[in-house]
Amino acid sequence: MSKSSVLKPAVIVDDRDGYVKYLGNHWKQSTAKSTFDHTLSSLDASDVSEGPTLSDCLNASSVIASDIALYGTLSGDLKLQYIADSGNQSTVSLSLPKNSTGPVTGVELLRLNASSSLTRRSLAVFPATGTLNVDYLTYTATSDTNITNRDIILDDRDPRLKYTGAWEKGTAQMPTGAGYGGTMSSTNQTESLMTVQFIGSSIRVYGILNQVEGELIVAVTLDDTTNYIPIYDDTQPVDSSSWTFNAPFWDLRMAAGPHTLSIEVLRLDSVVYTSSVDNIAITGGGDTTWTTSSDKGGTIGTAVGVVVGLFFGCMLFVIVYKQWRRARAVQNASASQSAPQMAAATAATPSIPARTRGAPERVPAYDPEAGLNNPPPPYTPKPGEEERRRRL
Repeated sequence: MSKSSVLKPAVIVDDRDGYVKYLGNHWKQSTAKSTFDHTLSSLDASDVSEGPTLSDCLNASSVIASDIALYGTLSGDLKLQYIADSGNQSTVSLSLPKNSTGPVTGVELLRLNASSSLTRRSLAVFPATGTLNVDYLTYTATSDTNITNRDIILDDRDPRLKYTGAWEKGTAQMPTGAGYGGTMSSTNQTESLMTVQFIGSSIRVYGILNQVEGELIVAVTLDDTTNYIPIYDDTQPVDSSSWTFNAPFWDLRMAAGPHTLSIEVLRLDSVVYTSSVDNIAITGGGDTTWTTSSDKGGTIGTAVGVVVGLFFGCMLFVIVYKQWRRARAVQNASASQSAPQMAAATAATPSIPARTRGAPERVPAYDPEAGLNNPPPPYTPKPGEEERRRRL
Protein backbone atom coordinates (compact mmCIF):
# COMPACT_ATOMS: atom_id res chain seq x y z
CA MET A 1 0.00 0.00 0.00
CA SER A 2 1.19 3.53 -0.73
CA LYS A 3 2.80 5.33 2.16
CA SER A 4 1.17 8.47 3.46
CA SER A 5 3.54 11.27 2.45
CA VAL A 6 3.71 14.50 0.52
CA LEU A 7 4.82 13.74 -3.02
CA LYS A 8 6.61 16.26 -5.21
CA PRO A 9 5.00 17.42 -8.47
CA ALA A 10 5.68 14.64 -10.97
CA VAL A 11 5.06 13.72 -14.57
CA ILE A 12 2.36 11.04 -14.74
CA VAL A 13 2.36 8.52 -17.59
CA ASP A 14 -0.68 6.33 -18.17
CA ASP A 15 -0.15 2.64 -18.97
CA ARG A 16 -1.40 3.28 -22.53
CA ASP A 17 1.06 6.11 -23.16
CA GLY A 18 3.58 5.41 -25.93
CA TYR A 19 6.29 6.41 -23.46
CA VAL A 20 5.91 2.93 -21.91
CA LYS A 21 7.00 -0.09 -23.95
CA TYR A 22 5.71 -3.64 -23.46
CA LEU A 23 7.89 -6.43 -24.82
CA GLY A 24 6.62 -9.84 -25.81
CA ASN A 25 3.17 -11.04 -26.87
CA HIS A 26 1.56 -11.87 -23.54
CA TRP A 27 0.53 -8.45 -22.23
CA LYS A 28 -3.22 -7.83 -22.05
CA GLN A 29 -5.01 -4.51 -21.90
CA SER A 30 -8.36 -3.94 -20.21
CA THR A 31 -10.61 -1.30 -18.71
CA ALA A 32 -10.92 -1.11 -14.96
CA LYS A 33 -12.85 1.00 -12.50
CA SER A 34 -10.90 3.08 -9.97
CA THR A 35 -7.77 3.19 -12.12
CA PHE A 36 -6.19 6.26 -13.71
CA ASP A 37 -7.98 6.83 -17.04
CA HIS A 38 -9.76 3.51 -16.30
CA THR A 39 -7.17 1.31 -18.05
CA LEU A 40 -4.77 -1.48 -17.06
CA SER A 41 -1.97 -3.36 -18.83
CA SER A 42 -1.39 -6.81 -17.33
CA LEU A 43 1.01 -9.72 -17.59
CA ASP A 44 0.25 -13.00 -15.81
CA ALA A 45 3.46 -14.96 -15.21
CA SER A 46 1.58 -18.23 -15.74
CA ASP A 47 0.74 -17.21 -19.31
CA VAL A 48 4.41 -17.40 -20.30
CA SER A 49 5.83 -20.88 -20.74
CA GLU A 50 8.91 -21.39 -18.55
CA GLY A 51 8.18 -18.02 -16.96
CA PRO A 52 8.67 -14.41 -18.11
CA THR A 53 12.11 -12.97 -18.77
CA LEU A 54 13.41 -9.57 -19.87
CA SER A 55 11.97 -10.31 -23.30
CA ASP A 56 8.51 -9.96 -21.69
CA CYS A 57 9.10 -6.86 -19.60
CA LEU A 58 7.70 -3.38 -19.22
CA ASN A 59 10.45 -1.01 -20.31
CA ALA A 60 10.87 2.71 -19.64
CA SER A 61 14.32 3.87 -20.66
CA SER A 62 16.36 7.10 -20.74
CA VAL A 63 13.92 8.97 -18.50
CA ILE A 64 15.40 12.33 -17.46
CA ALA A 65 14.22 12.30 -13.86
CA SER A 66 15.38 12.02 -10.28
CA ASP A 67 13.15 9.05 -9.42
CA ILE A 68 10.56 6.73 -10.98
CA ALA A 69 7.55 5.05 -9.34
CA LEU A 70 5.31 2.32 -10.75
CA TYR A 71 1.67 2.10 -9.64
CA GLY A 72 -0.86 -0.62 -10.29
CA THR A 73 -3.58 -2.92 -9.00
CA LEU A 74 -2.51 -5.72 -6.68
CA SER A 75 -4.70 -8.77 -7.25
CA GLY A 76 -2.74 -11.25 -5.10
CA ASP A 77 0.78 -12.24 -4.13
CA LEU A 78 3.26 -10.79 -6.62
CA LYS A 79 6.98 -11.27 -7.09
CA LEU A 80 8.66 -8.77 -9.40
CA GLN A 81 12.03 -8.99 -11.13
CA TYR A 82 13.46 -5.64 -12.23
CA ILE A 83 16.61 -3.99 -13.49
CA ALA A 84 17.16 -0.35 -12.62
CA ASP A 85 19.58 1.88 -14.52
CA SER A 86 21.28 -1.06 -16.28
CA GLY A 87 22.32 -2.50 -12.92
CA ASN A 88 21.86 -5.97 -11.51
CA GLN A 89 18.55 -7.78 -11.53
CA SER A 90 16.65 -7.39 -8.26
CA THR A 91 13.52 -8.83 -6.68
CA VAL A 92 10.63 -7.33 -4.74
CA SER A 93 7.64 -9.20 -3.29
CA LEU A 94 4.19 -7.79 -2.51
CA SER A 95 1.12 -9.23 -0.81
CA LEU A 96 -2.44 -8.08 -0.24
CA PRO A 97 -3.04 -6.22 3.03
CA LYS A 98 -4.58 -8.31 5.79
CA ASN A 99 -7.86 -6.40 5.63
CA SER A 100 -8.21 -6.86 1.85
CA THR A 101 -9.93 -9.79 0.17
CA GLY A 102 -9.86 -8.66 -3.45
CA PRO A 103 -7.90 -6.43 -5.83
CA VAL A 104 -6.43 -3.26 -4.34
CA THR A 105 -5.99 -0.26 -6.66
CA GLY A 106 -3.48 2.58 -6.44
CA VAL A 107 -0.67 0.46 -4.98
CA GLU A 108 2.89 1.71 -5.31
CA LEU A 109 4.48 -1.44 -6.73
CA LEU A 110 8.03 -0.20 -7.16
CA ARG A 111 10.07 2.97 -6.69
CA LEU A 112 13.54 3.91 -7.89
CA ASN A 113 14.75 6.49 -5.40
CA ALA A 114 16.57 9.66 -6.42
CA SER A 115 20.17 9.28 -7.51
CA SER A 116 22.78 11.99 -7.09
CA SER A 117 24.97 10.58 -9.87
CA LEU A 118 22.40 9.71 -12.56
CA THR A 119 20.44 12.12 -14.76
CA ARG A 120 18.81 9.49 -16.97
CA ARG A 121 16.89 6.66 -15.34
CA SER A 122 15.75 3.34 -16.78
CA LEU A 123 13.43 0.61 -15.54
CA ALA A 124 12.72 -2.89 -16.86
CA VAL A 125 10.28 -5.02 -14.83
CA PHE A 126 8.34 -8.28 -15.23
CA PRO A 127 6.50 -10.68 -12.89
CA ALA A 128 8.32 -13.79 -11.74
CA THR A 129 5.12 -15.06 -10.12
CA GLY A 130 1.62 -13.61 -9.98
CA THR A 131 0.08 -10.92 -12.21
CA LEU A 132 1.59 -7.51 -12.82
CA ASN A 133 -1.23 -4.98 -13.37
CA VAL A 134 0.22 -1.67 -14.51
CA ASP A 135 -1.90 1.45 -14.02
CA TYR A 136 0.59 4.33 -14.44
CA LEU A 137 4.09 5.45 -13.60
CA THR A 138 5.39 8.79 -12.35
CA TYR A 139 8.78 10.43 -12.49
CA THR A 140 10.01 13.56 -10.73
CA ALA A 141 11.23 16.11 -13.26
CA THR A 142 14.60 17.82 -12.92
CA SER A 143 15.77 21.12 -14.40
CA ASP A 144 16.81 19.17 -17.53
CA THR A 145 13.43 17.47 -18.05
CA ASN A 146 11.27 18.84 -20.86
CA ILE A 147 7.69 18.77 -19.55
CA THR A 148 6.01 20.48 -22.52
CA ASN A 149 2.62 18.81 -23.15
CA ARG A 150 3.25 16.29 -20.37
CA ASP A 151 0.71 15.66 -17.60
CA ILE A 152 1.82 16.90 -14.16
CA ILE A 153 0.20 15.37 -11.07
CA LEU A 154 -0.09 17.30 -7.81
CA ASP A 155 -0.85 15.45 -4.58
CA ASP A 156 -3.59 16.90 -2.40
CA ARG A 157 -0.86 17.89 0.10
CA ASP A 158 1.16 19.81 -2.49
CA PRO A 159 1.87 23.38 -1.27
CA ARG A 160 0.59 24.80 -4.57
CA LEU A 161 -2.92 23.72 -3.59
CA LYS A 162 -4.37 26.42 -1.34
CA TYR A 163 -7.27 25.54 0.96
CA THR A 164 -9.78 27.94 2.50
CA GLY A 165 -12.57 26.96 4.86
CA ALA A 166 -12.98 23.74 6.85
CA TRP A 167 -10.82 20.91 5.46
CA GLU A 168 -9.67 17.69 7.09
CA LYS A 169 -6.38 16.07 6.10
CA GLY A 170 -6.61 12.30 6.28
CA THR A 171 -5.27 9.05 4.95
CA ALA A 172 -6.78 7.35 1.91
CA GLN A 173 -5.95 3.68 2.41
CA MET A 174 -9.03 1.50 2.22
CA PRO A 175 -9.34 -2.29 1.82
CA THR A 176 -10.06 -1.85 -1.89
CA GLY A 177 -7.57 0.84 -2.80
CA ALA A 178 -5.48 3.89 -1.97
CA GLY A 179 -5.42 7.50 -3.02
CA TYR A 180 -2.38 9.01 -4.67
CA GLY A 181 0.27 9.34 -1.97
CA GLY A 182 -2.10 7.55 0.43
CA THR A 183 -3.82 10.82 1.38
CA MET A 184 -6.93 12.89 0.71
CA SER A 185 -8.34 16.24 1.79
CA SER A 186 -12.02 16.28 2.74
CA THR A 187 -14.75 18.82 3.46
CA ASN A 188 -18.53 18.87 3.75
CA GLN A 189 -18.84 22.66 3.71
CA THR A 190 -20.01 24.31 0.47
CA GLU A 191 -17.97 27.44 1.15
CA SER A 192 -14.70 25.51 1.49
CA LEU A 193 -12.46 25.85 -1.57
CA MET A 194 -9.28 24.43 -3.02
CA THR A 195 -7.50 26.83 -5.39
CA VAL A 196 -4.55 26.11 -7.65
CA GLN A 197 -2.68 28.17 -10.23
CA PHE A 198 -1.11 26.43 -13.20
CA ILE A 199 0.35 27.10 -16.65
CA GLY A 200 -1.18 24.61 -19.02
CA SER A 201 -3.76 23.64 -21.62
CA SER A 202 -5.97 21.22 -19.64
CA ILE A 203 -6.71 20.24 -16.06
CA ARG A 204 -8.38 17.33 -14.29
CA VAL A 205 -9.39 17.05 -10.65
CA TYR A 206 -9.54 13.56 -9.12
CA GLY A 207 -11.33 12.56 -5.96
CA ILE A 208 -12.45 9.56 -3.95
CA LEU A 209 -16.14 8.67 -3.82
CA ASN A 210 -18.06 6.75 -1.19
CA GLN A 211 -21.34 5.41 -2.52
CA VAL A 212 -23.72 6.82 0.07
CA GLU A 213 -27.17 8.32 -0.29
CA GLY A 214 -27.79 11.94 -1.23
CA GLU A 215 -26.79 14.35 -3.94
CA LEU A 216 -23.27 15.50 -4.70
CA ILE A 217 -22.72 18.56 -6.89
CA VAL A 218 -19.23 19.96 -7.38
CA ALA A 219 -18.76 23.68 -8.07
CA VAL A 220 -15.74 24.39 -10.30
CA THR A 221 -14.50 27.89 -11.18
CA LEU A 222 -11.91 28.35 -13.91
CA ASP A 223 -10.73 31.93 -14.47
CA ASP A 224 -13.94 33.42 -12.99
CA THR A 225 -16.30 31.08 -14.90
CA THR A 226 -18.21 28.69 -12.61
CA ASN A 227 -19.72 25.33 -13.56
CA TYR A 228 -21.75 22.95 -11.41
CA ILE A 229 -20.98 19.27 -12.00
CA PRO A 230 -23.47 16.65 -10.73
CA ILE A 231 -21.69 13.56 -9.37
CA TYR A 232 -24.51 11.83 -7.46
CA ASP A 233 -28.20 12.61 -8.09
CA ASP A 234 -29.60 10.53 -5.18
CA THR A 235 -30.56 7.64 -7.51
CA GLN A 236 -27.31 5.70 -7.06
CA PRO A 237 -27.31 2.36 -5.22
CA VAL A 238 -26.26 2.86 -1.61
CA ASP A 239 -23.24 0.89 -0.44
CA SER A 240 -21.11 2.59 2.20
CA SER A 241 -18.39 -0.06 1.79
CA SER A 242 -17.98 0.82 -1.90
CA TRP A 243 -15.20 3.27 -2.72
CA THR A 244 -14.28 4.66 -6.12
CA PHE A 245 -10.75 5.96 -6.63
CA ASN A 246 -9.44 8.22 -9.38
CA ALA A 247 -12.94 9.64 -9.88
CA PRO A 248 -12.64 12.57 -12.33
CA PHE A 249 -14.62 15.50 -10.89
CA TRP A 250 -13.54 17.90 -13.63
CA ASP A 251 -11.82 17.54 -17.01
CA LEU A 252 -11.41 20.59 -19.21
CA ARG A 253 -9.20 21.83 -22.04
CA MET A 254 -8.42 25.51 -22.48
CA ALA A 255 -6.05 27.85 -24.26
CA ALA A 256 -2.46 27.28 -23.16
CA GLY A 257 -1.31 29.78 -20.56
CA PRO A 258 -1.68 30.75 -16.89
CA HIS A 259 -4.99 29.83 -15.25
CA THR A 260 -6.59 29.65 -11.82
CA LEU A 261 -8.92 26.84 -10.74
CA SER A 262 -11.10 26.77 -7.63
CA ILE A 263 -13.26 23.81 -6.65
CA GLU A 264 -15.65 22.74 -3.91
CA VAL A 265 -15.20 18.99 -3.53
CA LEU A 266 -15.95 16.33 -0.93
CA ARG A 267 -12.77 14.19 -1.00
CA LEU A 268 -9.87 15.55 -3.05
CA ASP A 269 -7.10 13.18 -4.10
CA SER A 270 -5.01 14.87 -6.80
CA VAL A 271 -4.89 17.45 -9.60
CA VAL A 272 -3.46 16.68 -13.04
CA TYR A 273 -2.76 19.39 -15.62
CA THR A 274 -1.09 19.41 -19.03
CA SER A 275 1.95 21.67 -18.93
CA SER A 276 2.46 24.34 -21.59
CA VAL A 277 5.95 25.26 -20.39
CA ASP A 278 9.13 23.25 -20.75
CA ASN A 279 10.63 23.41 -17.27
CA ILE A 280 9.20 22.37 -13.92
CA ALA A 281 10.78 25.42 -12.26
CA ILE A 282 8.50 27.75 -14.25
CA THR A 283 5.28 26.13 -13.04
CA GLY A 284 5.35 27.70 -9.60
CA GLY A 285 5.63 24.35 -7.87
CA GLY A 286 6.83 23.97 -4.31
CA ASP A 287 8.65 27.01 -2.95
CA THR A 288 9.25 28.65 -6.33
CA THR A 289 7.71 32.05 -7.06
CA TRP A 290 4.49 31.97 -9.06
CA THR A 291 4.79 33.52 -12.51
CA THR A 292 2.13 34.04 -15.15
CA SER A 293 4.55 33.88 -18.06
CA SER A 294 4.65 30.99 -20.47
CA ASP A 295 7.87 29.18 -21.31
CA LYS A 296 10.75 31.42 -20.16
CA GLY A 297 8.95 34.63 -21.06
CA GLY A 298 9.01 35.89 -17.49
CA THR A 299 12.81 36.00 -17.40
CA ILE A 300 13.16 37.44 -20.89
CA GLY A 301 10.31 39.89 -20.35
CA THR A 302 11.91 41.19 -17.17
CA ALA A 303 15.26 41.70 -18.90
CA VAL A 304 13.63 43.50 -21.82
CA GLY A 305 11.60 45.66 -19.44
CA VAL A 306 14.72 46.75 -17.57
CA VAL A 307 16.53 47.63 -20.80
CA VAL A 308 13.54 49.56 -22.18
CA GLY A 309 13.09 51.38 -18.86
CA LEU A 310 16.72 52.45 -18.77
CA PHE A 311 16.56 53.61 -22.39
CA PHE A 312 13.50 55.83 -21.88
CA GLY A 313 14.90 57.11 -18.57
CA CYS A 314 18.09 58.26 -20.30
CA MET A 315 16.09 59.86 -23.13
CA LEU A 316 13.96 61.77 -20.63
CA PHE A 317 17.07 63.05 -18.84
CA VAL A 318 18.60 64.24 -22.12
CA ILE A 319 15.40 66.09 -23.12
CA VAL A 320 15.05 67.79 -19.72
CA TYR A 321 18.74 68.75 -19.71
CA LYS A 322 18.53 70.25 -23.22
CA GLN A 323 15.40 72.20 -22.33
CA TRP A 324 17.20 73.58 -19.25
CA ARG A 325 20.18 74.62 -21.41
CA ARG A 326 17.83 76.28 -23.87
CA ALA A 327 16.08 78.22 -21.11
CA ARG A 328 19.41 79.41 -19.69
CA ALA A 329 20.53 80.51 -23.15
CA VAL A 330 17.34 82.51 -23.66
CA GLN A 331 17.75 84.17 -20.25
CA ASN A 332 21.37 85.13 -20.97
CA ALA A 333 20.47 86.53 -24.37
CA SER A 334 17.61 88.63 -23.01
CA ALA A 335 20.01 91.08 -21.36
CA SER A 336 21.64 92.08 -24.68
CA GLN A 337 18.72 91.69 -27.09
CA SER A 338 15.84 94.05 -27.60
CA ALA A 339 12.25 92.98 -27.29
CA PRO A 340 11.70 92.89 -31.11
CA GLN A 341 14.76 90.73 -31.54
CA MET A 342 13.54 88.29 -28.84
CA ALA A 343 10.09 88.23 -30.41
CA ALA A 344 11.64 87.40 -33.77
CA ALA A 345 13.74 84.63 -32.24
CA THR A 346 10.72 83.18 -30.48
CA ALA A 347 8.65 83.33 -33.65
CA ALA A 348 11.41 81.56 -35.55
CA THR A 349 11.28 78.64 -33.13
CA PRO A 350 8.50 76.26 -34.21
CA SER A 351 6.22 75.18 -31.39
CA ILE A 352 5.85 71.48 -30.53
CA PRO A 353 2.23 70.47 -31.08
CA ALA A 354 0.36 69.27 -28.01
CA ARG A 355 -0.33 65.54 -27.88
CA THR A 356 -4.03 64.89 -28.12
CA ARG A 357 -5.66 61.98 -26.30
CA GLY A 358 -7.25 59.54 -28.67
CA ALA A 359 -7.67 55.81 -28.97
CA PRO A 360 -4.65 54.11 -27.37
CA GLU A 361 -2.25 52.42 -29.70
CA ARG A 362 -2.57 48.63 -29.72
CA VAL A 363 0.37 46.97 -28.04
CA PRO A 364 1.63 43.98 -30.05
CA ALA A 365 1.21 40.56 -28.44
CA TYR A 366 4.15 39.44 -26.35
CA ASP A 367 6.49 37.11 -28.21
CA PRO A 368 8.82 35.14 -25.86
CA GLU A 369 11.14 34.41 -28.80
CA ALA A 370 11.64 38.14 -29.41
CA GLY A 371 13.49 40.44 -27.06
CA LEU A 372 17.19 41.00 -27.00
CA ASN A 373 17.81 38.62 -29.91
CA ASN A 374 15.21 40.33 -32.09
CA PRO A 375 15.48 44.14 -31.56
CA PRO A 376 12.89 46.52 -33.03
CA PRO A 377 13.60 48.20 -36.42
CA PRO A 378 15.65 51.44 -36.38
CA TYR A 379 13.70 54.55 -35.48
CA THR A 380 12.65 56.73 -38.46
CA PRO A 381 12.15 60.42 -37.50
CA LYS A 382 8.96 62.15 -38.54
CA PRO A 383 9.03 65.14 -40.95
CA GLY A 384 10.46 68.22 -39.26
CA GLU A 385 11.60 66.31 -36.18
CA GLU A 386 15.32 66.51 -37.05
CA GLU A 387 15.05 70.31 -37.43
CA ARG A 388 13.40 70.59 -34.01
CA ARG A 389 16.12 68.41 -32.44
CA ARG A 390 18.91 70.61 -33.84
CA ARG A 391 17.25 73.66 -32.32
CA LEU A 392 17.04 72.09 -28.85
